[in-house]
Amino acid sequence: VGSGLDPLEYEVFGLDFALRHTITTAAVNQLLRALRGEPLGAHGQVLEPPAPLLAGRLWQAAMSESGAQYVARQGAGLILARTASENGRRTDENQLPVAQAYLAAWQASAPPRIAVSRTVVTAKDKRTALASMEVGVARFLPQMIERGVLPAGLSLDDYCRQLHFAYGHPDEVIEFLAGDRVLPYATDLILQVNPATPPLEEALRILEEITVQIAPAFGWRPALSSLQESL
Repeated sequence: VGSGLDPLEYEVFGLDFALRHTITTAAVNQLLRALRGEPLGAHGQVLEPPAPLLAGRLWQAAMSESGAQYVARQGAGLILARTASENGRRTDENQLPVAQAYLAAWQASAPPRIAVSRTVVTAKDKRTALASMEVGVARFLPQMIERGVLPAGLSLDDYCRQLHFAYGHPDEVIEFLAGDRVLPYATDLILQVNPATPPLEEALRILEEITVQIAPAFGWRPALSSLQESL
């Protein structure tokens, strides 16, 4: 769950973008009540069947320290976006105090959860990876420039570096992710090709390289392998 960053999305539904945090908070509270089986509305309607365990597996996105503290007080997992470079600093530099604020505010009995999202595009080298990303990233950039998140006139390589994308040979991607300051705090790592838009065959190749080469470099193993070793 997240408030979103695009004013046009709120405009479509006739909602005030300036009130997005208030709207999201009210909606999440109502969702949690429904999952717990509490009565809703004037007629006391309840969710059938209730799903109280699902309420404890909720994830919420936050971009600020105060937002992360709110997520912690809700007992929800924290999602950190693939890019957060509004002030010209690296995404992981901006997100590090957010992750730390979440952990400091955590009081639930269950362990805290932090999911870190990152864009990954693998190829034989950086130049090839950049060429494959050009169309998708070019479609994504105008709204970022219009919102003042990014300056105009940079090269594609500069934009991708500012957006904290990991791209190039799998070894280069591993090296980039290993230097990410937030990853040591992550319980979950979400790797995606978006905003790149590779053809299906290319996307499947990237996913395979993530599975076979990149994820194992950070200790991930397929669940089946773990099960087999325990037998």
